[in-house]
Amino acid sequence: MASTPDPTDPAGGGLDDYVVGGVTGHGLAGVLLSGTYRESGADVVLEKIPPDIAARPAFVRGLAAAGEKLSHVAESHLVRSFDVVQDGSTLYVVGEPMGGPALTSLVGTDSLLGPDVAAVCIDVLSALGAIHAAGAAHGDIGETVIAISPRGTARLGGAVVAAALMPGGTPQGDLALLGDLG
Repeated sequence: MASTPDPTDPAGGGLDDYVVGGVTGHGLAGVLLSGTYRESGADVVLEKIPPDIAARPAFVRGLAAAGEKLSHVAESHLVRSFDVVQDGSTLYVVGEPMGGPALTSLVGTDSLLGPDVAAVCIDVLSALGAIHAAGAAHGDIGETVIAISPRGTARLGGAVVAAALMPGGTPQGDLALLGDLG
């Protein structure tokens, strides 16, 4: 019995595999919804991709390509995506919860001091290294896709959606975007 959806299972049950809850925030393409994977009870987050974006063939191809490249990447600082399901004209990208508040909510507060900022950068670089080693690029590194866990570690989310939205992303571009945060 799987604790999380198997990204290689072509016979997945679609949206019926999940109990979909309320809005928890905004992702790179659409709203984020809380959810539960029915088989195991594991918490998940579903990014609801709006129909106008889901109707773009290039986006769907990019989503499939990024999902295939990243589905087996296991890196503690990378928020994994497990599944893409369709319900009518709407796509949902299903993944792990971020595990803490977005960096956006901490910028301008005294929550992040010099050593903390360096640790965040190292954690994000670890996630990017795993993405790049899988032959993909993130393409949209920003404060909204970096979460800080209660332990103070950073996690990078949105990789599959970002790669689909920004198909020309490169590892060099990712590093430049990370540098722009500082």
